[in-house]
Amino acid sequence: TWDKMRDIVLYWAGMGVDGFRCDMVELVPVPFMAWLIAQVKKVYPSVLFIAEVYEKEKYRMYVEEVGFDFLYDKSGLYDTLRAVTCSGASARGITWNWQFLGDLQPHMLNFLENHDEQRLASDFFCGKP
Repeated sequence: TWDKMRDIVLYWAGMGVDGFRCDMVELVPVPFMAWLIAQVKKVYPSVLFIAEVYEKEKYRMYVEEVGFDFLYDKSGLYDTLRAVTCSGASARGITWNWQFLGDLQPHMLNFLENHDEQRLASDFFCGKP
């Protein structure tokens, strides 16, 4: 199965796909992802790998050991911004999240909206229809 998955990713990279978003990567075995990324980058070093990781304590491992180029910061900055906007949480949490990430910040993709969440401009964003 590992070889087949590698072959599929290499095929698409060969067709010009320059990045792969790995959804819910925490459900995929870490050794496989590290192997896959290394295999693909041997052939296509500029291909980017982006991971959706929910456990902030694992961010560093997914960048430094597994080899992801970027991570979506859903559990950090996004959730903090939503809490400030919708629940009146202290804006100090924003600073805390930036400081928590430290040197990982350049590897983070910050966002206000995505396909899994209510749109920011929606009446439903803060849970109020």
